[in-house]
This record gives sequence, structure tokens and C-alpha cells, in this order.
Amino acid sequence: MNKNELEQAKKRKTFRKLGFAFLIPGIILMGVGMFSFFISFDNFEAPQFFFLTFIGMPFTFLGSVFLGFGYMKSYASYTSKELRPIAKDNINYIVEGTKESIGDLLHEVKTDKIKCSSCGENNDKDAKFCDNCGKALVKVCRYCHEENENDAKYCKSCGKDIE
Repeated sequence: MNKNELEQAKKRKTFRKLGFAFLIPGIILMGVGMFSFFISFDNFEAPQFFFLTFIGMPFTFLGSVFLGFGYMKSYASYTSKELRPIAKDNINYIVEGTKESIGDLLHEVKTDKIKCSSCGENNDKDAKFCDNCGKALVKVCRYCHEENENDAKYCKSCGKDIE
């Protein structure tokens, strides 16, 4: 354990001690107060120690909060271990649906081919004409003589109309 983990463990231990130090007296005070309340029904007198219930409530609340902080790491660790298989299944379900499209995208990125806009044939990247139909794969701008993709409507260099 490093210094930070030791410090955190010390704080957790303190919270646990404080939690039990508040919770146990709080429960006892509430128990005595409630006992006094219910025992007063027997003799029709006012309960003597009912006020202890209201003193015990904040003690019980603070004890519960401190114990929550003291055992938070254990609780969070357990919860994450329980939920991990569900998250894994969800991720696998999402990935399964996108496998084909990711594969197609990777295939498109990897290939050094350009697709003919007329027939759809893949041709070498440096080819000027389609191997299948013979049509031009690039358009040359008549103003600046820059090569553009076959499906371009405007020149990428000068911005003028190619067609």
C-alpha cells in the first residue's frame, strides 16, 4: 500500500468507529424512549423518557452516515463486481451490431483504390481511367488544369465549375 491508500484506510477506520460510537447509543436512546412511551399506556401516565427518542434519532442518523462513509469502498467494490458482467454483455451487444460497418470502414480506409463513379469498379489509386468501363477516373479543370475526383462538380483548387 502506498501512502495515500494507508491514509484512506485510516480515515475509513475512523469513520467506522465514529459510526458505531453514534449508532449504538442512538439506538439505545431511541429504544428507551419508545419503551417509556409504550409502557405509559399501562398506567395512563405521561411517558417519562420519551424525549430520549428525539435525542437518539440524530445520533442514529449520524451513525448511519459515518458507517456509510466507512464502508463505502467495500460497497462500491461489491456493486462494481456485480454490474461488470452486465456492462460487458451490453458492450458486446453494441459491438456485435457495429462489427460489419466497422469492418467495411476499415476496408475502405486500408485500400489504395479509387472507385469508378460509373460502374463501381475499384481501380489503382494512380489510374486515370477505369479498368472495367474505360471512363475517366479524374476530372481535369479546364481553367487551372488541376486533377479532381470524378464526381466533383467544382475544382478543388480554383473553385470554378468543372462540368
